[in-house]
Amino acid sequence: MLTLPKEVLMDLYEAVFYELLELRELYTASEMLTKCDVLVQMKTERKEKYLQMEYWLKKPSFDPIEAYPVGETKETRRQRLASTLTSYITVAPPSRLLTLLQQALAFEKSNGTLLEGERLNLFQNRTETLLLEDEIPTIRGPAVQFPHGTYPEVVCVSPNGQFVVSGSFDGLIEVWDLEEGGLKLDLPYQKQEKFMAHAKSVLSLAFSSDSEFLASGDLAGTIKVWRVATGGLLRRFSEVHEAGVTSLCFNASAQQICSASYDGTVRVHGLKSGKTLKVLRGHSSYVNHVTFTADQQHVLSASSDGCVKLWDLGTSSCVRTLQPARAASSFAEIQVISAERLVQNPEWVLVVARLDRAFVMTMQGGLVFTLHAENEKVQFIAGCQSPHGKYLYCVGDDGNRYCFSSGDGELVEKRAIADHELLGMVHYPNRNAMLVYSQKGEIASWRI
Repeated sequence: MLTLPKEVLMDLYEAVFYELLELRELYTASEMLTKCDVLVQMKTERKEKYLQMEYWLKKPSFDPIEAYPVGETKETRRQRLASTLTSYITVAPPSRLLTLLQQALAFEKSNGTLLEGERLNLFQNRTETLLLEDEIPTIRGPAVQFPHGTYPEVVCVSPNGQFVVSGSFDGLIEVWDLEEGGLKLDLPYQKQEKFMAHAKSVLSLAFSSDSEFLASGDLAGTIKVWRVATGGLLRRFSEVHEAGVTSLCFNASAQQICSASYDGTVRVHGLKSGKTLKVLRGHSSYVNHVTFTADQQHVLSASSDGCVKLWDLGTSSCVRTLQPARAASSFAEIQVISAERLVQNPEWVLVVARLDRAFVMTMQGGLVFTLHAENEKVQFIAGCQSPHGKYLYCVGDDGNRYCFSSGDGELVEKRAIADHELLGMVHYPNRNAMLVYSQKGEIASWRI
């Protein structure tokens, strides 16, 4: 910040005042003369100059030859002021800041604080992992064990990959340090055991795109919005559903939250207003998953009634219904667990159902290809994609993870990742790692 002596400030403001008069910006000049602290001080400390300024403000015209002292013009006054101001300005050597930043980053890498493949976001003071190519996580990493009697109902990872959060059967929301196998204690509120929490079981979680806000939904139909860094509650939507909140998602601007519920509805809520803005009805059973489309004007929902619906938020109407069983020429009654657009082709949708197969469909409802578990007795219970969308993953109730090519649906790998039935699976958005969780009370990581 530049600090100038009072005398220099008075000269500077006086010059600005006269140039405003010359431009006939009389209102601005008047406001400056009567309300600017520096010029008000001139009224007592440089009384003659102040009276002269008042005189010129009242004159109907401005004559620079008469207004400026003999031998001085607007240009020479500017040069004199610039010369005076220069002596108070500290000039850093060229690229000095860039050099210091490069040295700091080199030091961070040398002591292991900044790992290879990570970059530091200087504005948010957070590291971000640069993922060059999708690879299949094949190595079991650290795990988190929950106390006896509780387990994670849902787990999610923030878009920047910095936060792993669980919502539990007992209503607690906890942020984990997977490397240490325990709570993330650099968050002060967790160190003080002041956790984010609900009165009922937490069934759904979702992050805003900037990883700053976390939305949570519980068995009673209540939604809460938190600031993850502080654990502070920002907004509460009390019992906005008649039953449990099964899925949540923020829109791109983090101004709205979309929710799905066991009550069969999809609802949109405004963060600023704290009110429910839209209620979308049309499913005949539980709605298990919801997500905004790329244009932010539509919502995709998946339900236990066997349908995936595309909703127009402008009209609150269903514009398309996808029926994966019918597309696959099957008469089986299916429960659709999730539906999300493919990273590599947003016009295709990965539809995961409680069947021995999942579907890739077009947004118009056509079947592109089917992902098979190779065993009719197996039921898929969750699905996800790799960060760049090269692989599609499904996990079965047999404890196996099935990895498919997103290009043609061919099975690339089948791997046993648990000896018990899992509840869900989530992939890190910016690295080749994923998490699986179960009623056994465990969150286990898999990495390359």
